[in-house]
Amino acid sequence: MRENAKVTRATYKLPKGEEAYVHYTIEKIAFNPKTGQKISRQEVVKTNPKMFDNVKRNLELQGFTVNVLFHPEGKYNEEVIVETPEERMRKEIEAEVRAEFEKKFEKKVADTEEKKIGRPRKEN
Repeated sequence: MRENAKVTRATYKLPKGEEAYVHYTIEKIAFNPKTGQKISRQEVVKTNPKMFDNVKRNLELQGFTVNVLFHPEGKYNEEVIVETPEERMRKEIEAEVRAEFEKKFEKKVADTEEKKIGRPRKEN
């Protein structure tokens, strides 16, 4: 692989006879602290589909970025999600509205809990 070459689904060519394996790239992103230049490289890895879910999870827990290039069962085809500015704005507005609602709801719950403190009054 060429230095700093980015392998994607569009540029990856599946070798003949390896259609039964999961093909993916792994990369632990690292930069040179003095120059800021990227020093990490991608590696293309091939794994048995039965093992892949565990391997993917373990690699991600270790800090690796895992990008699936080919899966024989068709899983992970829609893994890359590109968020548009409109979607990002909608999510921010939803978060603000949710926060306001929770703040009001917590205040009402706190008010009802304050009234319940102490012994109940005996009515004569």
